[in-house]
Amino acid sequence: MVLKYDGNQMGLGVHDYGIGISKGKLEESNADGAHLGFGLTGMKHRVQEQHGKFKIISTGAGTTIQVELAA
Repeated sequence: MVLKYDGNQMGLGVHDYGIGISKGKLEESNADGAHLGFGLTGMKHRVQEQHGKFKIISTGAGTTIQVELAA
């Protein structure tokens, strides 16, 4: 986990080493914001409500979630 703060922006990155999320499921989620289960979808919507950025990067070696919010 990485947490950053520079006075103007906060960032959080969390990585796991699981099997990852399929490319198709990630593409569907990026298109309509759903298909990732209630937890990740809820986090994405909460970040967007605060005009932040929410990004999921996933490979067969795990998944990383990155969040950026204005301070």
